[in-house]
Amino acid sequence: ARPFKQKGLARVVDEIRAKMGIKVIPRKSALKQVVAFLRRGGIVVFLLDQHASRHSVVVPFFRRPVKTFSSAAALALRTGAALHLMSSWRRPDRGLALKISPAFNLPTSGDLDSDIQQATTQLTAAIETAVREHPDCWLWMHRRWRPLQ
Repeated sequence: ARPFKQKGLARVVDEIRAKMGIKVIPRKSALKQVVAFLRRGGIVVFLLDQHASRHSVVVPFFRRPVKTFSSAAALALRTGAALHLMSSWRRPDRGLALKISPAFNLPTSGDLDSDIQQATTQLTAAIETAVREHPDCWLWMHRRWRPLQ
């Protein structure tokens, strides 16, 4: 993850993460640490509904092309780690519901670039379905549909 620019917000989020046992791996040194963590049986979470300028593929999202991070698909395909979609929403009783999908059936054509593209398309379609199911719970604070330059 990238650090928050707002120091006060960063402190609050860091405290919540620490209480939940969540370790944030700094983005700049992430690859080696993430792979090692996966090999030890750890769970790695990616936020994939973000605009990605680098390390991305273009996939449809709500029928519009968007640059999407390919890192989750690439790691799963390279390491054999299972890939699941996790979504959450508020329940009427103000509790939180959490849904974890079955593992995706990832493509294995032997063409890694094509497989990453297809797997990222699959993940993005699943995110779109989750957003459609609970659109009131989806929070965006950035421009997702930017020009594809």
